[in-house]
Amino acid sequence: ENDRRRQNILIEQVHQLPLGLAIWTEQCRLTAAVSATSLTVTVDSTTDLDLRVGELGLVYNSAQKFDVLRITGKTATTVTFESGLLNGYSVGDYVMPLRIGRLPRSVDGSRYPVTVQGMRVNFVVEDNHTGIPEASTTGWSSLDGKVLLDDFNFIQRTASESRTRDLIVLDNEIGLVSQTARETEDKRAHAKTWITKTKAELYKLRKLLMHFRGRQVSFKIPTFAEDIVVTQTLTSGSNLMTIENIWFSRYVVSGRTFRITFTDGTSVVRTVTASTELSASEERLTLDTNWSTTKTAAEVRRVEFIEDVRLDSDSIVIQHGEYQGKASIATQVRQVQ
Repeated sequence: ENDRRRQNILIEQVHQLPLGLAIWTEQCRLTAAVSATSLTVTVDSTTDLDLRVGELGLVYNSAQKFDVLRITGKTATTVTFESGLLNGYSVGDYVMPLRIGRLPRSVDGSRYPVTVQGMRVNFVVEDNHTGIPEASTTGWSSLDGKVLLDDFNFIQRTASESRTRDLIVLDNEIGLVSQTARETEDKRAHAKTWITKTKAELYKLRKLLMHFRGRQVSFKIPTFAEDIVVTQTLTSGSNLMTIENIWFSRYVVSGRTFRITFTDGTSVVRTVTASTELSASEERLTLDTNWSTTKTAAEVRRVEFIEDVRLDSDSIVIQHGEYQGKASIATQVRQVQ
């Protein structure tokens, strides 16, 4: 009840002012008690947390007992502040980043019959310019100088997908209609979802997304679909692959790249240099590289095309779970030529 009353008074009186926002998803805990006036606190770990030197940090015990101080240094197990603490703290108390944000014009919520109230508050953070995690592709696969997202794509029930092409239509509504296209292929857009389970996985993914800079930097991604079915043995020393007829030779130009994954867990990437139709049921692809080992068709688990794509939005939402490091990021990617 008291929390509800404090919350209402706070919003009513300081709606127009900058507010401090505790980043609970980046918390660590004190492993040693600390007294007032201390400059340095000892914590369990600052690794893979967004505690930024030069920005604000929060040492927290309760809504009545906390300190907000500027961080001047950190190690794997310590955080140092610009000035001494006003309060003493015990083992298990929290240390986390604090950002300065402002509220939108409207703060919405729900009121229940007795004492419960909920507010949905979106903060626009203003101090996000110092000490942000460095963009990095470390730990991610690459292909032809670009990031290759060969990790899993998590799908619940279905995933959205669309194909677009910039068409030019000439139609005066009384004669023949002429239609052509600017591009040689459709641009496919589809969902990509990451699930992280640890702080390290989430931090690694955040640094990768910063490398993409929204829609600016392209990367490579498999279709996560069974695009090709191998029908004959892949022979060591040969660069041929016989597949189920999917009209590849009829409609697809050479240069398509695919990833082939085998039942033993290994996978390789190959590019098609030529193709020919053998019969109504089979086609033969010529590849840029010979097979290093012989594999039967039964040993092929999946063959999926690899596309050049970019993120389809500059806004990425991280949905945090019930424990630190558990999160999901769902976004759309769009094919580029």
